[in-house]
Amino acid sequence: MRTQLASVAPAVRVASPTAHGGAPSREDELVSLLDGFWVENQEGRCFVARQVYDATYVHGHDPLQSFLGIEVGNLSELCRDPAVARADLASSLFLDTETTGLDRTSGTLVFIVGVGYFQLGQFHILQFFLHDSSSERAMLHLLCELLRESTLLLTFNGKSFDVPMLDSRYARCRMDSDLAAMPHADMLHPARRLWKHRLQSVRLTALERHILGLRRTGDVPGYLIPQMYLRYQDSGGLRSLLPVFYHNAQDVLTLLALTTHAASVFADPWGGRVESGIDFLSVGKAYEASGRERLAIRAYDSALSRPLPPAVRTELCGRLTSLYKRQTPSAGHIQFWEEMVARPGTQGIHAFEELAKHYEHEEQRYDRAEELVRTALRMLPHDPCARTSQRDLEKRLRRIQQKRASVSS
Repeated sequence: MRTQLASVAPAVRVASPTAHGGAPSREDELVSLLDGFWVENQEGRCFVARQVYDATYVHGHDPLQSFLGIEVGNLSELCRDPAVARADLASSLFLDTETTGLDRTSGTLVFIVGVGYFQLGQFHILQFFLHDSSSERAMLHLLCELLRESTLLLTFNGKSFDVPMLDSRYARCRMDSDLAAMPHADMLHPARRLWKHRLQSVRLTALERHILGLRRTGDVPGYLIPQMYLRYQDSGGLRSLLPVFYHNAQDVLTLLALTTHAASVFADPWGGRVESGIDFLSVGKAYEASGRERLAIRAYDSALSRPLPPAVRTELCGRLTSLYKRQTPSAGHIQFWEEMVARPGTQGIHAFEELAKHYEHEEQRYDRAEELVRTALRMLPHDPCARTSQRDLEKRLRRIQQKRASVSS
């Protein structure tokens, strides 16, 4: 189905909410204003609007094709869903719907199903449009055909809204739906994990602006969309509905860009994508939840090196203390602590203490142990998470110096 639809694709272009031209009939107007086409299947006839982007097109921070290079395992961990790890990103399907309401009653319609996918070096956005009630079964059948060719569904709040809403329409039309059984990455939940501590809102448009640095022009507020479609049904004038098509297409593009960015942040927050201490705290929590304790410690340490509200700093100290208590000495942990103490800007002294203990008791390298304790003493006034006192460190230093003197004599 993807190949068949690609064969009728228009030339690659940049989406615009601006309309052009006109036509006497409603069906001709759809083709004229939306550069779309009609699809016929066993359930009837459905209009499909389409936009095609070259895979190198940049939306947000990355070219669209960057999504294909992310590690699906990182996306799976971020979504906390093992099923996502089994997906092939190249056959992913991005989905966003526009509806006439928020509840799943029989009177609520899904009138635009926007989907996006990669095909032949391009990113295609299809928008199945319910131009009247007779096309609903054809629209739902067309979506089913695309879903069968996909290994991963990506949405924003789709688990709570888009999928249940579509399933209710499938049930109403007495049609089978495979939506609930598909591996599903709902990016609302990773977005909350990564940015809810810093942003007042994690709505898609807020993330688009504050995380991806994008601003829409010619958009329409989501709460107006249902009544705009109802007016279209009454009047038949498509021009007033064009901003809704633009809104839906931008949601699909932003969903793709946000997924790429979130997975990249989780893969390497130290690569320049994270600057805020609060964001490092959020990434650390995500690492901790997925069992990556060393990366969590490093992320928390990065957070402590940046300005933070007192309450957040207190929370960080508690998390670091808990993580350090679970670290048992081993060759791997010694290497990790060495990496911690070698990193510029490290604020926590726990790694210095643990290494000093190791070199004092296990390797009898008293010169190295003394150096570490002296550094810890200098750092102590600046470490809000320190679990030791200056008196304890000075006592350890004297003991090490005595051992060192004994060996020398």
